[in-house]
Amino acid sequence: MNIQSQKPKPTPVWLHADSGDFETFRQIVGQMSDPADTPHAHEVVRNIPIYDGAAVDAAAAVPARRQALMEEWAHVFANGAGIIVIRQGLAEHAVIDRASVLFEEIIAEEKRSAKGGGDHFAKPGANDRIWNALEKHCLADPANFAAYFSSNSIALAAEAWLGPASQMTAQVNRVNPGGAAQIPHRDYHLGFMSAARMAQFPAHIHAVSPTLTLQGAIAHCDMPVETGPTMLLPFSQQFFEGYLAFSRPEFQAHFADHHVQLPLNKGDLVFFNPAVMHGAGTNHTADRFRMVNLLQVSSAFGRAMETVNRTRMLRALYPALRVAKGVNLDKARVRMLKQKFEVLVVDESIKFANPGTSRFKVMKSLVKIFQRRYILNGSPNPKSLLDLFGQIYILDEGDALGKYITHYRVTYFYPSGFGGHHWTLQPGGAARIAEKIAPLVQVVEQKGNIDLPDLVINDIWVDLPPEAMRVYRQMED
Repeated sequence: MNIQSQKPKPTPVWLHADSGDFETFRQIVGQMSDPADTPHAHEVVRNIPIYDGAAVDAAAAVPARRQALMEEWAHVFANGAGIIVIRQGLAEHAVIDRASVLFEEIIAEEKRSAKGGGDHFAKPGANDRIWNALEKHCLADPANFAAYFSSNSIALAAEAWLGPASQMTAQVNRVNPGGAAQIPHRDYHLGFMSAARMAQFPAHIHAVSPTLTLQGAIAHCDMPVETGPTMLLPFSQQFFEGYLAFSRPEFQAHFADHHVQLPLNKGDLVFFNPAVMHGAGTNHTADRFRMVNLLQVSSAFGRAMETVNRTRMLRALYPALRVAKGVNLDKARVRMLKQKFEVLVVDESIKFANPGTSRFKVMKSLVKIFQRRYILNGSPNPKSLLDLFGQIYILDEGDALGKYITHYRVTYFYPSGFGGHHWTLQPGGAARIAEKIAPLVQVVEQKGNIDLPDLVINDIWVDLPPEAMRVYRQMED
């Protein structure tokens, strides 16, 4: 018997602007999710599996459960709806609120300096976008950044789709009241190209591109549907020719009629395959700003969407992690809030004089908790009036001397010395500084006010046990 094997018919190497059958697309996106395929999900809403953040945290602590959950998510991203929602995946709202304040400050500063912008899929003025928000967040508040990205949900979603050593980038998007929706699209890499440019890449690249990126979003506020949360079309990532086809009118019309929008709460996370057809919705409200931190997570084998100075980030982040010593500082803030501490007293406040130290950055992230703040120091400016900035900031968060040390320097000092690296007080600078801080400070002269007995020095030497000495050394650091 002569049996001849039949070669499979080769698939096309090149796609073109008309590639992709609409009826095939319609059948693909008409699927229904089977809850049996996502046993870890709390529920399935409009074909999208919804997970509980606390349950994700519990699974993350057990290797077998962690692996099973990631396997489930990988199947959803590839062969299921393509989308997951994690309710309260970032449950510490104090962490989010602090980050929101930072992002609002960055948006305002970039508007003043004309550095801000919108995005490539929305009309001008519809939103405010912070590009490279990842690096800016880290440098502005390393302790908050560490707490923010310590979420198990973020880590597991990235690893489920991309494996280890993925590369994080982030772009904060604030959709303003009345802001119009984005044009529905696929995303990075091919999704940022024109149709003519996409067609230059062979078909197998169209299959590879979605495996190199994971899309994500962190809700920074409650988002009812009228505020315009992301519009998503479940299962659309399964349509192979989507990068070229989705801009065609029939596909856009089908998206308009069949997309899904789920209301989100502050702390909810959304992750989806970048080949899912999606777009930010219209903010129909007159007074609500919808803020989301958009995550673009790239494979270790891909090229991240933005250039991030990770060396600079690590230099800022490492001291904050050392100070934390394994303690989540923002969780400590939450505990303080729950216990309703209202007063902060900082003795030897000179230790916070330098705003570049991790000690100051940690304190900066905590001061908002306290309604009343007091600092004490015998010599608040032993070297220079520059030393006052960090200390006064603890009291008023920059109202008197400015939000940033750079602004304080140029307002009251001028560069001098070799290379301009020394700052000399401007004429009249001391008087202007004194006037600014006068409502905040009280000076008690020793003579006539303090009656103390003669100083008696009594040295008592103690040999600490090894464990106590270890803790003592940690306190010194």
